[in-house]
Amino acid sequence: MTTVKLIIIDASKQSLNKVISKTNLDDNEIILFDKYKTEEGKKEKILSYYLKKKYIKDYYIDDNGKPLSNNIFFNISHSGGNVILGLNDKHQIGVDVEVIRKIDIKLRKHISSDEEYSCIHTDEDFFKLWTNKEAIVKCLGSGIRMDMKLIPGLPFEGIRTINNRIINNKIIKIDDKVIAISLESDEDFKIDINKLEI
Repeated sequence: MTTVKLIIIDASKQSLNKVISKTNLDDNEIILFDKYKTEEGKKEKILSYYLKKKYIKDYYIDDNGKPLSNNIFFNISHSGGNVILGLNDKHQIGVDVEVIRKIDIKLRKHISSDEEYSCIHTDEDFFKLWTNKEAIVKCLGSGIRMDMKLIPGLPFEGIRTINNRIINNKIIKIDDKVIAISLESDEDFKIDINKLEI
């Protein structure tokens, strides 16, 4: 059994200045984030950069915009001031995090097949489906180029085959967040959660 390591930072209640001071980035690095308009967006992007710099020394971006490394498989997601880095040393990985919140019914219909839509009874169900689809797309490395209805979000957990690739999904809930992990493997995996304080 392989292990997926999740490194989680919750900076939702931290100021931008505190995040900047705790990440020890230099002025040239901080300038990279001036283009982001909201404080939350800046915090998330700074923390994403910080985690890549701390844990993945050789990352680069491929033609599809997917960050890659020659030494480890990884993926990053952020939502509501939370940033998650997923790591695995054997298999391609995709992760997605979303803070559970009220969602318009139009969005539910926009991303769901008829079968999936009939399984969404709560906002939490919606975010399980949404994060599952996002994690799958990120694991495949294809970006969201296809109709989200065509990405199989059910079952929430387990193995599925997409474009002749085997994807294994798990979902966890931490506080008000849903986190989906997709691994390109039929091998079961355990999740090791590490929370970093900022």
